[in-house]
Amino acid sequence: MGHARALISIEDVSLQLDIFKQILKNELSVRKVEELVRNASQPKEKSEGTAKEESAEIKELQTKLSSHFGSKIAIKSNGADKGEIKIPYSSTEDLNRILDILDI
Repeated sequence: MGHARALISIEDVSLQLDIFKQILKNELSVRKVEELVRNASQPKEKSEGTAKEESAEIKELQTKLSSHFGSKIAIKSNGADKGEIKIPYSSTEDLNRILDILDI
């Protein structure tokens, strides 16, 4: 019952089956299955060195943009050269100030 409870939280059916096969083959405990499920649900990172370099570059860029806009800027990288930049504002006046900086 515990094994099934852990597996049901995985949306990817093929991943569920892979872990199920590991359970049968290795006679895994419920705790070990829960650990496998937790690790499987965490996003996979690029190689450690590349991720650290990118992270440092992103942090530096966030700092520069935050200073430029006078707001805390959030940058999220989705990998494969994709991501998003969020510029929060607290009022209509603040939004207009940011739009003026963007020259819009």
